[in-house]
Amino acid sequence: RVAGRLRRRLPRREHRRKLNHRRGRGRHALDSPELRRRRKPRPRHQGTRPERAARHRSRQRWRHKPRGNGGAGMSVLPICITGEPVLHRVADPVESFDSTLRDLVANMIETMHAAPGVGLAAPQVGVGLQLFVWSYRGGGAFDRRYKDILGLNDGAARGYNSAMSGVVVNPTLELVWDNDGVGAILPTQPDMTNESEGCLSVPGVQYPLRRALGAILRGYDADGNTVQASARGWLARIFQHEYDHLRGTLYVDRLDTPYREDSRAYVAERGWRSSGCTWTPGERA
Repeated sequence: RVAGRLRRRLPRREHRRKLNHRRGRGRHALDSPELRRRRKPRPRHQGTRPERAARHRSRQRWRHKPRGNGGAGMSVLPICITGEPVLHRVADPVESFDSTLRDLVANMIETMHAAPGVGLAAPQVGVGLQLFVWSYRGGGAFDRRYKDILGLNDGAARGYNSAMSGVVVNPTLELVWDNDGVGAILPTQPDMTNESEGCLSVPGVQYPLRRALGAILRGYDADGNTVQASARGWLARIFQHEYDHLRGTLYVDRLDTPYREDSRAYVAERGWRSSGCTWTPGERA
């Protein structure tokens, strides 16, 4: 009641001083320099209210976006391991560009990021269709080693490496070896440090493999629109690796001695020669 009477009769600042004095905090506790320094400064006005609300919704959408099986319309798919028949046969062309195809693409992208990987083909998730997705940030060991010679710093201006992520359906791939030009700078044998490749369908191991330095990818997106992407360096290798999956070929099938024998022994030790072996990103082995 006393506080109520004070609140009605006294100005706000005087009322706070009275309350602080009664509670033993000193007359000027709320206005002391120490307390003012400890107070968190209010953020400055940034944009109009609708602009601030839009930024807030965007932050909340990304912050609370569920991963894996909790995503709306998206899920992390099991990845087939070598030995599964779908990995060792030519994939069928896509005939219908519908919502089913778009859902498959969304799930593959989610699975690729969860693995994590830089590319994923439909046969790797048990779907025998000519389709793959990719996402590469750049800066791999090969690109760091040969970026000046390959001209990767201004690749987009030269017409290549402008599509660092995407999806392609029913693709064709044209290889650019350039053996007499840039290709002449590569060592005779594949470099273990800069040319080692891995695969989500042969998890846990990498082997060196020589690939073409350039590639031109042509096909369609998930809506049936034509796409074309030119690549050099590691992005060209990603295109070749994923395109091989659509032809029923794994990168370990292309290895030379002694890596071919090593990879076969590695697969045999884990019993992956038979079908039915998969792994799911995010789950414990």
